[in-house]
Amino acid sequence: MRKLLPKSRDENLLPPPPAIGKRKRFQRVEGCDNRRPTCSQCIRSVSECRFSISEDKTWHDALAHQLQVVSEGESSLKTILDLLRGGSKNESTKLLNSIREAQSVNDFIKTLADASLLLPHVPQRSSKWSL
Repeated sequence: MRKLLPKSRDENLLPPPPAIGKRKRFQRVEGCDNRRPTCSQCIRSVSECRFSISEDKTWHDALAHQLQVVSEGESSLKTILDLLRGGSKNESTKLLNSIREAQSVNDFIKTLADASLLLPHVPQRSSKWSL
């Protein structure tokens, strides 16, 4: 069996940022050079070039936006878990039934977020599990 060797100092520690342009037909980003309005790969393959990031945004801006979206989703899920843990059996059962009746979990989270805007602000209790 061959021994694993540590990375050499010449190797990049971080991977390069992913290519941003997408070829609509194959939904792959291989070979995209991010030239606007159409990347070289899409010109060669006569495909429509779609960019997931607008021209005025950087890759880091898009990454920061994705982080914000994921953080908001995590916060919503933590709120639901707190409601399930802190409510009575009857309230928790109603909440679980509401989750099951929703078209999707995302729809339920959106409905819950919209409903919470109508409720008076209640400070969140601290949990020994919160970071």
